[in-house]
Amino acid sequence: MLKNHYNTDIVIIGSGIAGLITALRCAQFASVLIITKDQLAESNTHYAQGGIAAALNKVDSPKKHFDDTMKAGCYHNHAKIVNILTKEGPNALQELLDTGLIFETINNTLDFTQEAAHSIPRVLHNKDQTGKTIITHLIKQIKKEKNITLLEDTAAFKLLTKNNTCYGCYAKQQNRIITISSTITCLSTGGIGQLFKHTSNPKIATGDGLFLGYEAGCSLIDLEFMQFHPTSFCLDKTLNSYFLISEAIRGAGAILINQNGDEFMKNHHPNHSLAPRDIVSRGIYNQLSQGNTVYLDCRNSHKNKESDFPAISNAIAKEKLTLRNDLIPITPTAHYMMGGLLTNEHSQTNVTNLYAIGEVACNGSHGANRLASNSLLEGLVFANRAAKQIQKDLSKTQSSPTPHNKAITSPQPASNTDKLDYIHNLLWSQCGIIRDKDSLNTSLKLINNLLQSETYSDTSYTKLYQHALLAKLIITASLHRSESLGSHFITPTITDKIPEKSNPYWITQRKDNTPCYHDSFPSTSLSTPVVSKSDDVIVSARSSRNKGETNCL
Repeated sequence: MLKNHYNTDIVIIGSGIAGLITALRCAQFASVLIITKDQLAESNTHYAQGGIAAALNKVDSPKKHFDDTMKAGCYHNHAKIVNILTKEGPNALQELLDTGLIFETINNTLDFTQEAAHSIPRVLHNKDQTGKTIITHLIKQIKKEKNITLLEDTAAFKLLTKNNTCYGCYAKQQNRIITISSTITCLSTGGIGQLFKHTSNPKIATGDGLFLGYEAGCSLIDLEFMQFHPTSFCLDKTLNSYFLISEAIRGAGAILINQNGDEFMKNHHPNHSLAPRDIVSRGIYNQLSQGNTVYLDCRNSHKNKESDFPAISNAIAKEKLTLRNDLIPITPTAHYMMGGLLTNEHSQTNVTNLYAIGEVACNGSHGANRLASNSLLEGLVFANRAAKQIQKDLSKTQSSPTPHNKAITSPQPASNTDKLDYIHNLLWSQCGIIRDKDSLNTSLKLINNLLQSETYSDTSYTKLYQHALLAKLIITASLHRSESLGSHFITPTITDKIPEKSNPYWITQRKDNTPCYHDSFPSTSLSTPVVSKSDDVIVSARSSRNKGETNCL
């Protein structure tokens, strides 16, 4: 029966691996409500092909996994968090296996594949449908839990907050507004790929959690780091969402070539086609910019192509292509946001009783470039940690009446879809794989003009406003990192001076504040003063930082 108001101990917004694991763990001690704007199975996790990385291989170790993660992330990672991820990952994954989750085996031994930037095989998989396998397994468990209530086709559009504390959310369900009162709120809404013209993400990945958290007062960090997956199937260059071709297929021996048969990645990295994703994406982008066509060549790789990669084989078969006999045309697409809502090792944000887990969050585990197949592991490990902290919070938190605004309205569809396309094109062309400062500055002015034409209040806004605001935050972060690092590749222009190599720093943004620099990964409890912003301040702030100092611009 439909209700206008729900009371629960914990509301979880989103249904990927992070949200579902949190729900299962929390259901052991509290009432849980999961809301998802589509069907339960629809999430970025569902489309994860390659697998989940963890040091379960006998020749592997958490230390080796740690080293690979830090190296892929250009050492911009939060080392403490990476240590937690790689040390706790094997036990967390083993617990899932013990509940009946099945991965590929060879002679009754887990089959580990190798992906780009991994020094050894450590990726567990279920052919090329690992995410679907995990989600299907978790949903079966979810539906058995009496303490879990599920609301599908329900979209959260505003968090209920008072005095920097979250008490639940408003959501839209079947064209009506419902209120959800909760002691704890968890955002696990996934990524933002749909903000870019070309993406591997499903239609639901529109940055809802980032927007909700930002409007509630959360700090955002590392938004300049958007990962572009190198190999999406591309016969039609006008698509928005593309079918992803797993990196595991290159781990199995496939190579990247252009129409002349040149294995061009040899010119970019000693690991050739298995270089880190940011480097491969730029290598492909360079070829495409020269008018070349880029192909994935699987013809001379291992024999069991079709049986090992059935989803990929079926997708390309619709276009009368086979892995065994044909070259597969590919292109990079927007794939994964390394930045997000700033969280700590327990997945807590700076807003009391508000958690963020998975791709919507950033605890520093991925650095400037995510190591392949670490995302599912991050969702698993930090969902477990969140559940433990939530249990502690519930034992000491007194529920307060939910702040309620009777005049609130749900977000309205964009009145002009051309403007949405304009934003997505702008992010793709000017804040994509290759960036430059002049174009970013121009883009920021254009986005600001668009935002000024959109009405926004605390009780009403359009989806166009949400997309434009998130675009502004991404472009702003990109402008404030003037040197290339990982997935953020920015070229100096005639008007630029190439900056001197500076010490590591992190950039945060918060509503009604200007961007801040930090010389170490910041705490969620860090409070800093705000000073005026100018280019001169940016330069002097970075050059004058003392150890442990934060500068807001």
